[in-house]
Amino acid sequence: MVDQIKRKKTTLRKFTFCLLLFLVFYIGSYLVLSFLGSYYPAKSGNHRLDMGWSFFDIEVWHPKIGYAQLYRKIDGSLTIHADWVGVFYCPLILLDQKFVHRTRMLDSIESNK
Repeated sequence: MVDQIKRKKTTLRKFTFCLLLFLVFYIGSYLVLSFLGSYYPAKSGNHRLDMGWSFFDIEVWHPKIGYAQLYRKIDGSLTIHADWVGVFYCPLILLDQKFVHRTRMLDSIESNK
């Protein structure tokens, strides 16, 4: 009985250690990619031509490798545009875009308001 409890505690410690190690790698690697990132023109889907096509109206922060951004579809629902690296880092990218590197409107859109 005591041996079973020790085994469970050891397994729990190993799992916790592996989880913490993964989180340190995940967040640390994203911080490096974000530090090397920059703003890129993108389509938000909020502004559309009469035909329904969206056009480049924002600048969105993307890390050095990978991208992910929120996009409004023609029916008004939100979706995420991302590549495979962006899917992996999606929670961190969206938090970064919301709180640190905020999305900027392009000047031509702001002047037409």
